[in-house]
Amino acid sequence: MKFAFALLAAVGIVAMATPAFGTYFHVTEGGMKCLLEEVPEDTLVIGTYKSPDQTHLPAKVKSEGGKEEAVGMLVEVTDPSNTLMLSHITEPTGRFAFTSQVSGLHKMCVHMNVSRWWGHKVMRFDLDLTVGEQPVDFAAVAKREHVTAVEIKVMKLTEKLKAIQHDIGYFRNRERAFRDTSESSNARAMWFSIFQIVGMLVLSFIQIRYLRNYFISKKVV
Repeated sequence: MKFAFALLAAVGIVAMATPAFGTYFHVTEGGMKCLLEEVPEDTLVIGTYKSPDQTHLPAKVKSEGGKEEAVGMLVEVTDPSNTLMLSHITEPTGRFAFTSQVSGLHKMCVHMNVSRWWGHKVMRFDLDLTVGEQPVDFAAVAKREHVTAVEIKVMKLTEKLKAIQHDIGYFRNRERAFRDTSESSNARAMWFSIFQIVGMLVLSFIQIRYLRNYFISKKVV
């Protein structure tokens, strides 16, 4: 009973900690929609999408050069250095995935790959994004290792906890970098204040000497 309660508690914690979100937006001809996502290094990102308006489009069209091109929404992902990580032409429903090479903000943009026949129709695009999911086929593992359903759940929890530990390490590094930057900025601000005070003291001394010499020359004092 205690083990079952602990297992349920762990499932709840992992479910709450799993970084995932869903959104939707509309894309028009010649338009592009982009979103930014903070992704740690060496992390798998999986996007599950629906493009219901795409079912009314032809599968292929001829380009200006006479070649046939697949029709769909084009998903492009770039990393913080603006390197293209993924270029994927969507179907009415499907998914895409990529693994980050560096940590930081990754940009995901969606637009139509062709437009000359499209007119001004608005296309809806639904996206569910999961960051840090592990591509483990637990069904295959169960058949190969002959493990029970409870053991499979424990393995899933272990994989999730590893992903959470990975994310925690990433945010710790970000916090350390932010702290170092803040301390460096504070040190520069302190030295700048010291230089200001020294400069004011020097100017005050020069002004006092000038006024003293002026009054002496005028025989005021």
